[in-house]
Amino acid sequence: MPAEIDARVRACVRDAEASGRALEIPVIVTLRNAVDVDSLRDHGLRVGHVFARIAAVSGRVQASEVTRLASLVDVERIEYDGEMHALDAE
Repeated sequence: MPAEIDARVRACVRDAEASGRALEIPVIVTLRNAVDVDSLRDHGLRVGHVFARIAAVSGRVQASEVTRLASLVDVERIEYDGEMHALDAE
């Protein structure tokens, strides 16, 4: 089963293709099994962080490489890694 690619990542890929520009996308890659960092790197991911408690990594990938990364059997989901802000509790 191919990996799910979230809407924001898909939009970045479309924008890069339409503009003809190289675009590096910050992503979180969730895996079905243990992390194989070398395989992820071989498929275009610049690994930034390997999560200790879950089978996931964060990093950056060229828009042109997203489909190739998603083709890995162990990749379950590719999500955009954006900033998070806490809500005021007031």
